[in-house]
Amino acid sequence: MIYEYSLGLGVDIPDRKITSDIRVGMNKLEKEAAGTDDSLKTFANVSLYYRPDFLAKLNQGLLFLRASVNDFNYTTETRDFRETSITSGINIQF
Repeated sequence: MIYEYSLGLGVDIPDRKITSDIRVGMNKLEKEAAGTDDSLKTFANVSLYYRPDFLAKLNQGLLFLRASVNDFNYTTETRDFRETSITSGINIQF
């Protein structure tokens, strides 16, 4: 069985041409087979999007910044993995 709980919030500021969202949560895997361990993952994702005037000519162009943290933890000999990511860029549609 897999259980996932999360909470998200989005904020739009149209007069500043900003859109943002955040999501935090937990994912848990439980196995019933004897001798196996449960696993647990906590995560957080944040995204910020900005539509500047100079990209308006490029059909929905925008600048973005995304950050995420995935913390995966399971108990087989205390292995623990964590991934942190920050991404920025520009999207242009043709």
